[in-house]
Amino acid sequence: MAIDLFDIRVRTVKLRLTNNDIIREINKRGIKCSQSEYSLAIHGALSTPKALDIVNAADEILKEKEGKINGFTYG
Repeated sequence: MAIDLFDIRVRTVKLRLTNNDIIREINKRGIKCSQSEYSLAIHGALSTPKALDIVNAADEILKEKEGKINGFTYG
């Protein structure tokens, strides 16, 4: 299933997170990610393998955060 890039932005806001929160978490997971790379990746303007890794990591992070709010453990 493809990840809806707009959905990543909406979910981030709903969780009251910032892009920097997500970027810090992506970097902790071993993917070196700058603010500009993150922005380009989640807006679909960058379509490299690294951009896909960034988008997938952001989606996974958001799922984990959503799970904690809903009382579930993800992963």
